[in-house]
Amino acid sequence: MAHIPGTIELNKLVHVTIVEKKNKAGKIIKLAMIPLELNHIVEKDGRMFLNFIGFETPKSEYNSHGIKVSLPKALRESMTKEQKNEMPFIGGLKLESENNNQQSAPATTQNDDFDNSSDNDDEDNLPF
Repeated sequence: MAHIPGTIELNKLVHVTIVEKKNKAGKIIKLAMIPLELNHIVEKDGRMFLNFIGFETPKSEYNSHGIKVSLPKALRESMTKEQKNEMPFIGGLKLESENNNQQSAPATTQNDDFDNSSDNDDEDNLPF
């Protein structure tokens, strides 16, 4: 299974703020506050989705694709070309080259790539 590494810089979203709050155990933790509507984050069935689109960035030495927020169709169609171009890149992806794809990788199952266990069992789960 090929992996596509990438990053999203949350600070590129609109009005993102880092706040500190105490959890149930009294420990100060940092939280990112992200306005949902201003960032076109869709809330459905208690889950939140940030739709994005990737663009090839052949001139970039770091990423093969840049990531922008995917806007709702009605909003996108109402924008000028200049407004669309002003939308910031919020991250990037680095696709493997065809030469790298030819290398064989060990077979894994989907769950092998993630460790759902907690390194610190005395931490409680949010909310506070």
